[in-house]
Amino acid sequence: MKKKMLGAFISLLALAILAAPVYASPPTTGIYTQAIVDHTIDPGEEFQTGDILHTRGGISEDYNYGGPLGNSISSLGVANGVLNLVSLTGTSVGHGVATYAAGTVERTLNVKYTGIGLYVYLGPSFTFTLGEVTATVTTGDRFGGVLYDFMAVKHGTDDLAGFTSKGTGSGVAIYAVIVGDPDMVGMTINLETGTYSW
Repeated sequence: MKKKMLGAFISLLALAILAAPVYASPPTTGIYTQAIVDHTIDPGEEFQTGDILHTRGGISEDYNYGGPLGNSISSLGVANGVLNLVSLTGTSVGHGVATYAAGTVERTLNVKYTGIGLYVYLGPSFTFTLGEVTATVTTGDRFGGVLYDFMAVKHGTDDLAGFTSKGTGSGVAIYAVIVGDPDMVGMTINLETGTYSW
């Protein structure tokens, strides 16, 4: 009799364990800083109305350094924007996909161009390759060009499902290198800070 009761108890215990809700570990959250360099690989459609340059479907290749997912393996973005050619102010909206060792992240980017000026890069030093160019960015490098502020929202797909981040920052579309690698002319660089959850 005791063996039957013990067997029934073990069976009930096993059912209770199988039926119990599964609790996931709490999400990882934090603050991040990420440097991003990009260059245009296809300007898309461009046309001018008065002093305003319109761009549709411009494609850029990016390199993302640091951040919660580490360095990107590959990253492409598509953007549409308007730029006043006199004041060098305007806006742009883009979206893209970045691949990391852990998986893929999709992003949406809103950019506000604020005019010409000097940009001092204050992030960590790193070396990157985009296309046929390999260059080094060093803390304190100085670039002249069109300055911009931006907001980026990202979310993970597939293996990174559940990953989200929201960041802001500033950068420059480089027309002149004052201190730094001369191969950076024609690229953009920015530093993004924000929060993430996974």
